[in-house]
Amino acid sequence: MNRCVLALVYPLVLLLFLFFRRHHASSRGASFIKTAPCIARERAPRLEEAPRAALQAPDTDVSSVSSALKALYQPKAKKQTVDFTTLLLSCRELNASLVPSSVSSAFQLDDSNLLLGLTTLSGTRWLHLCWDAKAARLALGENPPKKEILPFSFSHNIRLALKGLTLTAISLPQPFNRIVEMTFAPRLGRDPFFKLFVEVQGPRSNVILVSADTNSIAACAYQVGASRSVRPLQTGQLYQLP
Repeated sequence: MNRCVLALVYPLVLLLFLFFRRHHASSRGASFIKTAPCIARERAPRLEEAPRAALQAPDTDVSSVSSALKALYQPKAKKQTVDFTTLLLSCRELNASLVPSSVSSAFQLDDSNLLLGLTTLSGTRWLHLCWDAKAARLALGENPPKKEILPFSFSHNIRLALKGLTLTAISLPQPFNRIVEMTFAPRLGRDPFFKLFVEVQGPRSNVILVSADTNSIAACAYQVGASRSVRPLQTGQLYQLP
């Protein structure tokens, strides 16, 4: 009799044990899923709360926090290439403000930026020449540091060739072609000694110093060999417009 009762009761107890175990596991998982976002928010505060907490600190610089917020939420501006119309207007403005002017110095910031010091009646202005693949341009800018970080042969050659000469003209030699020509002579009314070409051509942008007498390349910011292009640009070779 006892064996029959045990045989009937044991399966029922086992079923009840499995049922309660499964129900307890499911309720525990649901509670963990509900509390997980709260735990994540406690461990990692939102970006909006971080500047607010920083402003409440006694030794917080408000200007630094505001600048950090602007850098965080402001979308990154893409570098816009200079088109022909922009380049034409820039040349007209530079002609009005820089011609005539005397070359006082040349300063190279890095591998793709050259600053040309031009002395006018109102003082020294710095003309920025850039041949970067995404931001090639020429425009007036701020004064450079006192010394070059690294010695560059291109700026050294520019100083040797143009220092003391007068910038007599800034023009576009070809219509609808983004190439700027600057001529340098001993003074106004004299034949030019050198011409400086700024080619705003995207990945093929370059700055080339050309001797006006022989039309040969005296210095080149980025030299291109004959094996790499159908239009080589190297010191001593004849310069041709693209």
